[in-house]
Amino acid sequence: MQFILPKKDLGKYLDELGMKKGTELFAPLMKQGGATSFGKLSEGELFLESNTIFSPKKFFVPHKEELFEFELKKNSVGIKEMIDKQKRIIFGIRPCDLHAIKYLDHLLLEFFGKDNFYGERRKNSYIIGLECTRAGKNCFCTSLGTNTAENYDLLFVEFGKNYWIDVKGKGEDLISKLFKKTSSQKPKIKLNCKKKVNTKNIAELTDKNFDHKIWEKMGEKCLSCAQCTAACPTCNCFFITESVPFGKSKSLRRRELDYCHLPRFTEVAGNHVFRKERSSRLRQFILHKFNYTQERQGMISCIGCGRCISECPVGIDLTEILGEIRGK
Repeated sequence: MQFILPKKDLGKYLDELGMKKGTELFAPLMKQGGATSFGKLSEGELFLESNTIFSPKKFFVPHKEELFEFELKKNSVGIKEMIDKQKRIIFGIRPCDLHAIKYLDHLLLEFFGKDNFYGERRKNSYIIGLECTRAGKNCFCTSLGTNTAENYDLLFVEFGKNYWIDVKGKGEDLISKLFKKTSSQKPKIKLNCKKKVNTKNIAELTDKNFDHKIWEKMGEKCLSCAQCTAACPTCNCFFITESVPFGKSKSLRRRELDYCHLPRFTEVAGNHVFRKERSSRLRQFILHKFNYTQERQGMISCIGCGRCISECPVGIDLTEILGEIRGK
């Protein structure tokens, strides 16, 4: 089903969504200080000019989350699964981030088996996509085919003074009286990304150039600050911690995101670190996206959003690295 919504009525529609009982509404916001991320409308100004600095990944893969609560009883141990069952509507997710969620779906619901914590959040979330009308300065989504929206419940596309809306699956729950049915086809939008990546035979190419001089050159520049991995919408590595307060009967198991740019990521017993050099950690980050996930899961796990480039304090650009390796 397709509909039209006048742009002037977007605020009214978001107000409608925000009043849905038992459901939280999130949208892209400009917050104090200029940072852009997803939050509740009361936390900032609606930001629809471009993609946000921080992706909506946090709603599905939080930076920190409690997994289990253990309680020591007289003759047993009680185990409580800390499942997040909050229902959410997330408005304004760009096509590249929709592809990031698609990758996480594959990884955490299929490839590794079902992650109940991720699966419950995903099941209880409504995804409203918003197509881009222009590419950001560091975007290269057209190289990866992630500029076309999929994996959504509703999709908004700018159409003159209106939004053209496509409805799928659970999106029927979000149809409003403000919508008007239309027979018009999806508006065509052509993005012009200045940055590009040639992905042809990229896994084989990077295998052959595992010791390319570019890794050492960029490794000397890299701060190993993990800004790129923290901003990445598909990075999902984690570690587990146990909190066992002395003298208490209850304890907690938590999961927290970890980043391959940090030395501790490969640290094992005896204080041995497998990837001591910053160059090896930078290489791991890029090869994981363009090589390892493609070989193991059949998918490149980079979505071309350009956040890793935008957020790097020393200007490291993976499109330039891969271009130099290819010789173009």
